[in-house]
Amino acid sequence: MSFEMLRKLENAEFIGNDFAIFRKFDNYSKFVYPIRLHSTIFVVTVSGTLSVGINSKQYVVQPHSLITVLSEHIITEYEPSSDFSGLFIVVSPDFLKEGLPQQVSVVAMLLHTLNFPVVSLNEDEFNRLCDSHKALYDRVLLQDHPYRRDITRYMLTSIFYDVSGIIKQQNQTKEIELSRQEEIFVSFLKLVTDNCHEQRSVKFYADQMGLTPKYLSTTVRNASGKTALEWISEMLIMHAKALLSTTRKSLLEITQALGFANQSFFGKYFKHYVGVSPGRYRQKNNFMKKN
Repeated sequence: MSFEMLRKLENAEFIGNDFAIFRKFDNYSKFVYPIRLHSTIFVVTVSGTLSVGINSKQYVVQPHSLITVLSEHIITEYEPSSDFSGLFIVVSPDFLKEGLPQQVSVVAMLLHTLNFPVVSLNEDEFNRLCDSHKALYDRVLLQDHPYRRDITRYMLTSIFYDVSGIIKQQNQTKEIELSRQEEIFVSFLKLVTDNCHEQRSVKFYADQMGLTPKYLSTTVRNASGKTALEWISEMLIMHAKALLSTTRKSLLEITQALGFANQSFFGKYFKHYVGVSPGRYRQKNNFMKKN
């Protein structure tokens, strides 16, 4: 599924090829299943039923449910009833990373969602998510607003926190059960979040966890689809983007805060992963300068 195909929907609103929001999905029959998405999709079911296959498991989704489809999911079937309606949000990986909270509790929720993509909502949760969808839809309609993208990103982060809280509350009587691989991954990610500005070697994290680098790398890849080094680099780049876009620190101060030997090395590292220099990224994305 691509954003270009979604643009054929009559009631959809877009922010480039990063974000789409709509209330009806009619051209599902045009896709050839199974399909793997390159985006994350949130669906709140309003009426009717939906038969959907996710990672070879079949779900008959009732009204007042939340479906979260991640890029790691494979959809094998999508069959709505004639009276089905829902609220849809589609987010590209890059746009999601811009606003995604990185707390380990939220990462655990994402891992839980990999295995349990469908959640039932009580009346209050359902109404709250419907209100959030409408508010977000209304903001996206502000085509000429200079901060439309920023508003959308921050509202999306708020929705993500709400969804995380709903799942956590539903599991408060029993901890979300993670496999041994997932437990190692969550612990690894917490260490990376706390130390990536100083430590970028897999060996450091393996030593901290009492594991061999090879075992840690294999486990992280099996649990998340990415290598340990990719997670370290990705988390470091997210730290860098946050400092560049939300602070007035100089490039030298950011270089030092992220543990790079000099500004030149930081610039080459950042450009390798982002495609532009830190200075160019700051010019385009610095929220502090906009305010």
